[in-house]
Amino acid sequence: MLTGNAITLEGEITSATLEINLSPEAAEQLHHLSKSRGTGDSETASLLLSDVLRASVTGPPGEKELLANIARGWEQPRWARYHELTGKRRSETLSAVEYSELASLTEEREILNSERLANLIALSELRGVELDDLMKQLDIPNSSIA
Repeated sequence: MLTGNAITLEGEITSATLEINLSPEAAEQLHHLSKSRGTGDSETASLLLSDVLRASVTGPPGEKELLANIARGWEQPRWARYHELTGKRRSETLSAVEYSELASLTEEREILNSERLANLIALSELRGVELDDLMKQLDIPNSSIA
């Protein structure tokens, strides 16, 4: 049963407001994810919930979708900026604003890597092969997801 406010049109729910109680850890993770994506907490939670619900209806992703998710990454300008900032950090010339930007990029990169690893695991299970063997098949070095 849905509690909260629901907007209906011709008897069908078109949108709803839902209150969710999160643990402090989950709330912090949601906030960091929202910040890295440049969205608000409510929008991020709504998108995540929609993704989970859609996946539960459509079933697990197929090989083509998993491969696309594994291949997803940053565009060259984003990588260039990340490397520029890490270089400044190593040379100790990073400003406070740049440090904050680097922290956000690093967190975003970690999230993408964890999503990539989850997709690799799902694909290895789908194919019935060990993760290390799949990564060798796809020419993905172990260090790229660590």
